[in-house]
Amino acid sequence: MKRGLSLLVGVTSLILVVMVSGCAPKIGVDPKSIDFGDNQTEAKIKVWNDRALTLFRLNFKVDSVDDWVVGILPYEEVSKNRKDKKEIKVIVAREGLAPGKHKGKIVVSRIDEKTGKKVEPVDIPTSIIALADDPNELIMPPMEGLLSSLGLDINNKEQILANIALIEKALLEVYGFRVSVQVIEKCSGQPEGSYLGQEPPVGAPIQQGAVVYLYYSSGVSCPEGVVEGEGVPEGVVEGTPEGVVEG
Repeated sequence: MKRGLSLLVGVTSLILVVMVSGCAPKIGVDPKSIDFGDNQTEAKIKVWNDRALTLFRLNFKVDSVDDWVVGILPYEEVSKNRKDKKEIKVIVAREGLAPGKHKGKIVVSRIDEKTGKKVEPVDIPTSIIALADDPNELIMPPMEGLLSSLGLDINNKEQILANIALIEKALLEVYGFRVSVQVIEKCSGQPEGSYLGQEPPVGAPIQQGAVVYLYYSSGVSCPEGVVEGEGVPEGVVEGTPEGVVEG
């Protein structure tokens, strides 16, 4: 009898332990990631106790090791259940950041009521873009490597035309400046669609926020008096790099 009673007590205790552990607070967050882009300075996240059966409250802290995260308000809160969603404001600043895209994370951790330590952290990936201070001083970077990293071939005019927005986004994320990418066809006796060069050339200042890819085209008539594939087309300064258009 005693043996059976002890066995029953043991099983009951085990069931209770399993039930209690299954009711331990669980962190729920929204959104799952934050992109601050190149001008957003704050964002809001919601945190709650994501258990259907709640025997315990969720005590949590929110923090980040990224220098550009300058404020988290409040950084500590308590949630009772799924309906009790706590709103947290995250404030960022771009001062001192190198131009381009930076990645980081916001960390939401449960606070163990017995030890006071942070446990079971949930990461919220973040990103931010810092713009170059003076766009007029931007220098044209080599483009082949950037295009190659995007899976694009600079010699494929149609491919470049179809991915203008992707190239502009990459320039913003890598170099920290917003530019307009254009494709212009020029008269030539060269093979149709072959790559001529870019304007401005590598190492030259970017003018008026535009990068232009130049391609030869048999469909573009050469100015009068200029033989295709020879001479200097009208509007091109002789001796300038890669056939840069004057003005």
